[in-house]
Amino acid sequence: MPFVAGTLCCSQGMCVLLYSSSTWDKIPHVTQMAFSETANTPKLVTSDSYGRELSLCGTVSTTGNLSIACHNGTAPEFCINQEVHLRWAIDCDQIWSGGAVLTPPTGTYYEAIVRITSKPVDLNASQAGATLFNYGWEVVTWVHQGACGGG
Repeated sequence: MPFVAGTLCCSQGMCVLLYSSSTWDKIPHVTQMAFSETANTPKLVTSDSYGRELSLCGTVSTTGNLSIACHNGTAPEFCINQEVHLRWAIDCDQIWSGGAVLTPPTGTYYEAIVRITSKPVDLNASQAGATLFNYGWEVVTWVHQGACGGG
């Protein structure tokens, strides 16, 4: 299929939702939500490969980070090894409408149970602007994996 140029995919309308106590809440002041998927592709040499290594299907690990700007203590604080249920989309209108979660979501969105793996805390009073909390996480279970479907 040939490439056809379209409009730019800008993330200014992105948002992240947190599921807690049977309700979805929008996390305020999210500045970044990013993740990487890495395939573990072990190599194997067999008699049929004529001495060449062939890639095998392996497990995929997904890690990411969530950055939240703390404004007057309104941002949630997560703990190391805590599992949290998150839903996010590049276009907030696909998952959040009128102050409530959109059920069912529309378009491309992501939803996963993630485990918090890192929590750098830098209370730098000399910096300009808000303090950023940048949490590292890994996917425990995909609920919905964007265009790739379910978990």
